[in-house]
Amino acid sequence: MDYGYIKTRKLENCLKMIELLKKNGRMKTSELVESLNLSSKRSVNYYKHTLIFLGYDIVSYGGYEGGLEYIPPEYLEDEELTLISEKLGWENSKLIEKLKRINKKVKS
Repeated sequence: MDYGYIKTRKLENCLKMIELLKKNGRMKTSELVESLNLSSKRSVNYYKHTLIFLGYDIVSYGGYEGGLEYIPPEYLEDEELTLISEKLGWENSKLIEKLKRINKKVKS
């Protein structure tokens, strides 16, 4: 059995799932099973937990309108960072630099 292929296939499905959620918004598990050509809903749950482990914010909603949804990371716009630095002043330059580094990581 080729385990490298299996792991590659699972990674591909994780990436396809995040792209589907980004593109379509909230999707039902059955829609994801069909779109990813999977055999069971359990696989979608596995991919969801893998993506959460990798740092993606995937939220599950129950009920009739339920499904899975990707919540994109929030970051500050450059203008907002400039405004914050102007209001805080130079004495808080370490804090401002830390905010800029965090912002840069979230954007990438």
